[in-house]
Amino acid sequence: HFGLLVEKQVRTERIYVLRALGGASPHLKLATTAEQAMSGAGQESIIGTAQTTQDIAGIFEGLLNIPVVNETGIQGSYNYSASSKLSQPEAALDLAHQLGFELTQVERPIEMLVVRKAP
Repeated sequence: HFGLLVEKQVRTERIYVLRALGGASPHLKLATTAEQAMSGAGQESIIGTAQTTQDIAGIFEGLLNIPVVNETGIQGSYNYSASSKLSQPEAALDLAHQLGFELTQVERPIEMLVVRKAP
């Protein structure tokens, strides 16, 4: 209709994987069921209430502009806040560490949508 061709492709790309370091973080607390989900992020800080680790991975994806895969295995919703004086991408790595996570850069096949002009 718009002269575009959309197809799924699997490509090996550089991504980050979010994993739990193990151990409690004072910056990450279990949320109550009464709390509403919300989050915010800047270049040097992140804050959220009632967020899953998948939601937190999404925050880091936005900060890094690179896909982030959640491999924490942690269930539930959490409140968090952290700040860093570093610049990106080091700030994102520091923020993750403060929350009790690590961001590891890897190359993995990921499925993506490719949009092209139709012939």
